[in-house]
Amino acid sequence: MNLTEVFPTIPQVKRLLVSRVPNKSHAADFWVWFRSFQGLVNKREPHLYTIRDVAGPGKTNHSLEKYPFVGQYEDHWLNYYAETFGLPVENCDDVDELIERYKDIVNGYVVYDNTDVIQTQNLAINQCSLEGVLPIAPDQEDWMIRHGIPKRDDLRGRFADDWDAAEWAIDNQWPHTYKKIYANFCIHRPVGYAYGHDLQDFIVMHRGMALDLPRTRPMRRSLMLYRRMLESGDAPGVQMNWHCAWEQEKEYVVEAAKHGYFVLCSSGTPNLSIHEGVGDPSKSYEQPMPKREDCRAEKGKVYVCFYNSDGDATWAMNNLHHGNWAEKDRGDFKFSWGLLPLMVKLMPGMLQYYHETKTPNDKFWGPSSGSAYTYSWA
Repeated sequence: MNLTEVFPTIPQVKRLLVSRVPNKSHAADFWVWFRSFQGLVNKREPHLYTIRDVAGPGKTNHSLEKYPFVGQYEDHWLNYYAETFGLPVENCDDVDELIERYKDIVNGYVVYDNTDVIQTQNLAINQCSLEGVLPIAPDQEDWMIRHGIPKRDDLRGRFADDWDAAEWAIDNQWPHTYKKIYANFCIHRPVGYAYGHDLQDFIVMHRGMALDLPRTRPMRRSLMLYRRMLESGDAPGVQMNWHCAWEQEKEYVVEAAKHGYFVLCSSGTPNLSIHEGVGDPSKSYEQPMPKREDCRAEKGKVYVCFYNSDGDATWAMNNLHHGNWAEKDRGDFKFSWGLLPLMVKLMPGMLQYYHETKTPNDKFWGPSSGSAYTYSWA
């Protein structure tokens, strides 16, 4: 099986409706439901493109004066898509107006517990994928009430702890999801990863499974639940987003590999439900390579290769390798860049951009483990 086939194909994006929302004025739980809402809209037709405007002082990059906040590259891709692919752009920054426009897609909402059993956040995201109901924290209900969207379920008080909730989800939700996609959405607030909420649109769109299951041995029950879930999975599959506070990277990757799931570090990648539909996924690219016989090392010399890694992560493709691709000195000397092979399916428009803007001194390398990130020995 070609690993690109793990991800369902979506229709080509033909237009963009852009919603620019100030980040400072909305809590993390706003983004849980708003990104999920985006997923429901884009499941019908991929066109809603959301921009999380970062308010307040931030780290700047002198090569990105137009996009002063590192990680804030949605404007960059919006402009490139509009100019290169001729996509018409409409703007709607009023969230209430968006809800009214698309509330026929929403079948109601489910309330989750964002204080004591935060795993219910993920159960609610799964309900969104399966039933079309938005995942809503108690302090976000006003959005639904003023638009007449009915409450369909309330997950508060139903579970003793996060792992009871996870077990219920594996028994009752996992069998109905698209088992090739599992997303690990961190619930351990105030850990930073618990506030990312950039990938819900993609997971809802493709009916993936959302949970947070630490794979470390001290978290025995969680580890056993994770193994039980993936033992009934549909390998080859992908584990998306990133791990949380109770495990290390090695545990996160190896447990997935043992069950035939590769890792795609995809935190910090908003609008993936749009990026997948922009560009030509059948287009191929070649980069010139020197002849083998010309590559001879001279005795007494030390050869150094400069390489910007993270070519196995969607976030690095999205933010131009932390802005380094936009540096004014790029191209002055030979430099290698990690490039995600799965961009051909998930980000074909971005892939085209990188090939269009590379210099003769830029060389693309794939990740060390192939299409994405895994431990092949496992």
